[in-house]
Amino acid sequence: MKDRMANNPTKGKDIRGEDHLQLVRLGVQGLGLVLTVAGVLSDIPLATTLLVALTFLMGPVFCGWVCPYGFLQDLMARLGRMLGIRRRRMPQALARVMAAGRYVLLGLFLLVSADFLYTLFSFDPRANLSLVLTGQVVTLAGWGVMAFFLVISLAYDRPFCNHLCIEGAKHGLFGLLRPVTIQRDAAACVGCGQCDRVCPMAVQVSRVEAVRSPQCINCMECVSACPKAGTLRMAPVLHGRLFGKAVLPVTAIAAFACFLYVAFNGNELTIPFLEPLTISAASVDTTLSGAAAAATGDAAGMADGTYTGSGRGFRGTTTVEVTVKDQQITAVDIVSTNDDAKWFNRAYSQIADAIVAEQTSDVDSVSGATYSSQGIK
Repeated sequence: MKDRMANNPTKGKDIRGEDHLQLVRLGVQGLGLVLTVAGVLSDIPLATTLLVALTFLMGPVFCGWVCPYGFLQDLMARLGRMLGIRRRRMPQALARVMAAGRYVLLGLFLLVSADFLYTLFSFDPRANLSLVLTGQVVTLAGWGVMAFFLVISLAYDRPFCNHLCIEGAKHGLFGLLRPVTIQRDAAACVGCGQCDRVCPMAVQVSRVEAVRSPQCINCMECVSACPKAGTLRMAPVLHGRLFGKAVLPVTAIAAFACFLYVAFNGNELTIPFLEPLTISAASVDTTLSGAAAAATGDAAGMADGTYTGSGRGFRGTTTVEVTVKDQQITAVDIVSTNDDAKWFNRAYSQIADAIVAEQTSDVDSVSGATYSSQGIK
């Protein structure tokens, strides 16, 4: 009996057994949820800068340690285990095909402008949860999609993150050359496969020496579950067949350049594809200036001049300047916003025109960019 147990180091160990590392991660995830509710991450550029630098250095740390919707999916998985619900996994071949879905969606988001896509992305449960946590209104359909993926999480690990989250896809692609990653000591590995079974993102950890999959979220579940101490560890990769010694200096320089760019540009994050983005009036090509269509409206009784106001958009505060002349609104210019440029420009190009034409902010919102429209109005 002792010999058999010695040859099977996984015997008697729960593949999801708790350890200090996962308890720390749970605490960090809870803190991320609290910070999101308080709006801290959207209001303090230093926090965003730190996350960007960590993404370059270690991969999608945000997804595994901060993302509120990822945290809720993890909690539902824990609840499922407590209720005795059997954990299910897709066959690996199918999982790889399904995982490609979020990269296809990311490509469509970046390359295609179509009404149906804007409508589709308005149901994004991760984005809708962020709206809820910052006190904004979400449609009934948005609530339904959030609930659907959380219920599925009782049996499947992170279903939304694995297959549909374009934000996770962006973070994963930025972290492909991460110089600090999970490494496997092939000589010490006993081939038990526990690392593969516990990975919530279906990464085949047991088949690589250094994990560089864009799906890896650095949750460290594999490290916690490994029965042989030291076989899996988070460490810098200074050499390797795929990337060579240039990985560390190149990535470190990129991360440092990112920090400098943010630090010396008004402390606003303007790196492509990583949120939030800041838009100035000079960068938007839809600024209006023209005669009003109506004699009276919201500007009736107002003196000539430029008025500044703020409202809550999709990712926080949107600030606009409204020019009034002869009691008419003649221009609506954007001072700043944290909304994604592609979505925001769609709203601005139509809402500003409508406000000037109708002489009121009581105009229809733009489908697929409702929250940006509300921020402008």
